[in-house]
Amino acid sequence: MKKIGEKITKPVILSSIFGLLAAMVGTFAIISFYMPGGIFEKNIDTENQTQELLKTSLGIKAYGRLEVFEFLDKALPSVAGIYKKKTATTLIDSLYLEKDRLGFGFVLTSDGWIVTDASAIDGWSVKALTVSIGNVLYNVEDKVNDAWTDVVFLKLDAKKLPVISLGDSEAVQLGDVVFSGSGKNNFWFNYVNAINFYPNKTSKGELLLSSEEFGKVIKLQGDIPIELDGGMMANRFGEVIGIAVAGKNQNYIIPINYFKGVVNSVLKDRRVERPYLGVNYIDLSFALGSDLPNESGAYVYGGGLLRSVEAGSPAAQAGLSTGDTILAVENTNINEYKNLSEIIYEYKPGDEITLKILREGEEREIKAKLGSK
Repeated sequence: MKKIGEKITKPVILSSIFGLLAAMVGTFAIISFYMPGGIFEKNIDTENQTQELLKTSLGIKAYGRLEVFEFLDKALPSVAGIYKKKTATTLIDSLYLEKDRLGFGFVLTSDGWIVTDASAIDGWSVKALTVSIGNVLYNVEDKVNDAWTDVVFLKLDAKKLPVISLGDSEAVQLGDVVFSGSGKNNFWFNYVNAINFYPNKTSKGELLLSSEEFGKVIKLQGDIPIELDGGMMANRFGEVIGIAVAGKNQNYIIPINYFKGVVNSVLKDRRVERPYLGVNYIDLSFALGSDLPNESGAYVYGGGLLRSVEAGSPAAQAGLSTGDTILAVENTNINEYKNLSEIIYEYKPGDEITLKILREGEEREIKAKLGSK
């Protein structure tokens, strides 16, 4: 019996070892195939891609849970391709090719509202545009611009479109995987490298922020392909967390929370309505200098033709002036996590807010009634 047991045990052990080795080889083969930063089609170029990245536990976790398939199932059907409308009379000349595409967007409502970025439509009028969803082309009826974010809402002549869910960009964390794609079963992914990120400032004027612009974006580890400009960026649950901006000098994600709150006014009144304070400032949480009045807050400042406080604005009526530092709005402090604009956005036009300010070394409170813009 002992010899029989030995004969049985050895093949079992050897089979287990070879099975484990085969599984490991297969796993790393798959991981080597799905490299971040490329659009996956039939011919895949992995020569210049960083293979070490997906060998981390994060990469194994992402694909071990088949998150990509959840994205493909929930998000890709809502991808919209934006084209300049063709007027050719011959069939071959009227066909739309990938090289003709201006950019991407995604479906917001089943009755034809889609979202994209201003750079993706390149200034064209609604009559000059056509949008593809699936294999169907739709005419564009209307356009609504959001000056705060450069997001554009397009209304299509369409019904029963596949709608994608909106996520929460504040829930995005460093190292999260984000997905995008072209709607042709091709997808692209990368990792979040920075949140609460100001795009690189190259001039003194760019250091000044307006209370009517957010300024902050989400940055990825690698550049977003220019082909995906205006397209959605989704989390592992297939929810949109932002819009891709992929131009020559711009490469980042506009967080979804920056424009999610204006959707109702767009759908109802076909316009964007946001609260208005009317002040320009330096975000002290991200400023470096020896003469700054505080480590955080919004330092009211202007220069050249740009006034620190807009004439006739709620800020002017409240008595804000150059050199004031706004420390908090109501009970919310202005810091590296939330700047002045992000906090103001949480209120509605007509709301009266209390601003805690630092003026000539003394803290005081003033009230301001927000306008609409």
